[in-house]
Amino acid sequence: MTSKNKDTRAGQIEKYQGQLENKKAGLEKDGLKAEEINKDKTIKHLKAEIRRTKNAITFIEKREKTLQEAKKAKEDKAIKPATDKKDKKSKKEKPKEDKSKKSKSKNQSK
Repeated sequence: MTSKNKDTRAGQIEKYQGQLENKKAGLEKDGLKAEEINKDKTIKHLKAEIRRTKNAITFIEKREKTLQEAKKAKEDKAIKPATDKKDKKSKKEKPKEDKSKKSKSKNQSK
């Protein structure tokens, strides 16, 4: 299973970049041109790994942002019902008083 830790992924990028530089240096030492170096399968593989790891970091950041927003929304929701309950209680008490007045007026008319 792949790592979902941003620091681990950053370490992987550094590792792949080091391997890429070493491989390029070795190929240049052998006298290959830049075009031939870019066609090398190992070079292509290391570049692809770097790209995949950067994409993974991007998704990790998006997920962290989403989780933070959800946590904030949950906290806001927890605060809001407490104030809403007070409002509901005061609204419920008023209609009860009205009903009691109506019932008194009905009793008086009898």
